[in-house]
Amino acid sequence: MNTNRLAAEKSPYLLQHRHNPINWYPWGEEALSKAKSQNKPLFISIGYSTCHWCHVMAKESFENQEVADLLNEHFVSIKVDREERADVDSVYMAACIAMNGQGGWPLTIIATPDQKPFFAATYIPLKTGMGRTGLIDLLKNVIKLWEQDSDKLKAHGEEITQYLKNQTIAVQPSVESKDIFHKAFKQYEMLFDKRYGGFGQAPKFPAAHNLMFLMRYYFFENNQNAMDMVEKTLEGMYRGGIFDHLGGGFSRYSTDEKWLVPHFEKMLYDNALLSVAYLEAFQISRKDIYRDIAEFTLEFMIRELNSIKGGFWTALDADVEGEEGLFYTFEKEEIQNLLCGGAEKFIKRYNITDEGNYQSKNVLNIIGQDSLYNDDELQKMAQAVYHYRKNRYKLALDDKILAVTNSLAIWAFVKGYEVTGKDGYLTIAKKAVGFIENNLIDQNGDIYVSFRDQRSDIRGTLNDYSFYAFALIAMYQATFELKYLKRAMSFAQKIIENFEDKENGGYFLNDKRERNLIFSPKENFDGAMPSGNSMTGYVLNSLSRITAQKEIAIAASRQSQYLISVAANDGNHYSFALMALMLEYYPATEITVVAKNNQEISSVKENKKEFKPNTNYIAKFLEGDDPSDIIEFLKEYELKNNTTTYYVCQNNSCRVENKL
Repeated sequence: MNTNRLAAEKSPYLLQHRHNPINWYPWGEEALSKAKSQNKPLFISIGYSTCHWCHVMAKESFENQEVADLLNEHFVSIKVDREERADVDSVYMAACIAMNGQGGWPLTIIATPDQKPFFAATYIPLKTGMGRTGLIDLLKNVIKLWEQDSDKLKAHGEEITQYLKNQTIAVQPSVESKDIFHKAFKQYEMLFDKRYGGFGQAPKFPAAHNLMFLMRYYFFENNQNAMDMVEKTLEGMYRGGIFDHLGGGFSRYSTDEKWLVPHFEKMLYDNALLSVAYLEAFQISRKDIYRDIAEFTLEFMIRELNSIKGGFWTALDADVEGEEGLFYTFEKEEIQNLLCGGAEKFIKRYNITDEGNYQSKNVLNIIGQDSLYNDDELQKMAQAVYHYRKNRYKLALDDKILAVTNSLAIWAFVKGYEVTGKDGYLTIAKKAVGFIENNLIDQNGDIYVSFRDQRSDIRGTLNDYSFYAFALIAMYQATFELKYLKRAMSFAQKIIENFEDKENGGYFLNDKRERNLIFSPKENFDGAMPSGNSMTGYVLNSLSRITAQKEIAIAASRQSQYLISVAANDGNHYSFALMALMLEYYPATEITVVAKNNQEISSVKENKKEFKPNTNYIAKFLEGDDPSDIIEFLKEYELKNNTTTYYVCQNNSCRVENKL
């Protein structure tokens, strides 16, 4: 009898599997207790709703009755949405990397009844062939081994678990100077693709924070090569098919070195981070194309991912009707029939051919084209094709709203407001903050991971707290509304209280009130998104400089030492951690404005249009709340000559200005 338990879940990913013949459980005590009481191994499948290979494995294997029979009789099967249970995903992704040298999704784990993994893989085909063991044979082998010598499998699980626990202990720092940044830059130089931009070989991931680090390195070290790498990469991504030339926004990653053919899912976090990177590139270079790409991406986020209530949905799927990329690709004849007489100009512009560049169809791109801009005629044709595409198929949407990715969206729209001066972007950011406050935070100030129809019961991880505190700091810097800074401070204090590893340094991913996994994971690597430890370092360093509160300053110093210890030798894998450390190692500026009210600081808005990393803006208004209870040094500052006054402080020395 099918006792699949996923029908009552909120996660779109879990709901995709509610009709499988497998007796899936969500992660929780019911499944774990059953495994222990019946002495059955756990079969844990982890993925997310817009993952193409998750769809493939689901169709091939999880709808297969033979697979279901094996799993239902001999295993306890658990489905996990990696975006809702980042802690579970972190534990088992670490196991997969430890066993195989690499990871990915779907993530397939087989573990002992007490959660200790003894097998890990990513996508597994249904049947054995081409040198790969299929899922059916794998399950049969595990069943036989478990029946004959389960102690051996348990011992292997114990060995892996102990190894993973040891990885949370940081080594002592080997770098105590700016060498950590120079070394990372050299690593990026070695990996840089001079022809197409990006780093390493295919597949190529955007990893916008790599570019953000390089822009800061360019700024502080006056290293033009760093900026050249950034611009080559930003232009290469825009020219390729990883960018949606019709609707805006970027796909997850490129399967080739040219940025031509992507995996087509569009993630909120990628687009938020890339928007910031392009805006920063515009601030430095003043090249309008970067600002325009960023705005086109922000417009995509508003149009396709912004809910009526103000929060942002998670992602758009890669697949339509079981085929990846079908939504985004075109046959040449299709374009000719649609555009008639103007088709040839459009076909030439977007490199459309009879044979296509992806499964006999065409991914639109402008690789090799002279101009980065469309003329009015091409723009009108692009709009016509966009509307045709939109009505041709409907993409599936992951409509859960995550605290982490919404925090990045808030940052992106704040940055958009600061760089372009468009008030609408700030309005959108404020609405997203309001959504989080009203729907993802309880009366005790605890953050929860997600919302879909209602708030999930999954308590937030370090990522949720640190990313949201980061977004609130950005909101304060843009508005000088003290409520955002106070809220950021409250979450920073919760981070220190509930997540810090006081013995070995750094911060655990899971809250101390939620320590029910085989070990407490500690994420340091800056992958598709910055790690919680890197973001925490940035938050604590920023708050230390803005507020001068001793407790925060001490915590910031501890975290910086931890980040040095993990990033010292492979800094190119810790770009956001390096950005956090740059707040300490390079000159920082605090600009304190004293004014009668918020209306008298227009010069600050103009100042923020420039690229000025390591600059914090602080305000004291004579009309309104007294900020001295949170920003300790502000009571010393006053108006000079009864006019708006700016105190510009660097290296413990301040000067007074009447304007910026």
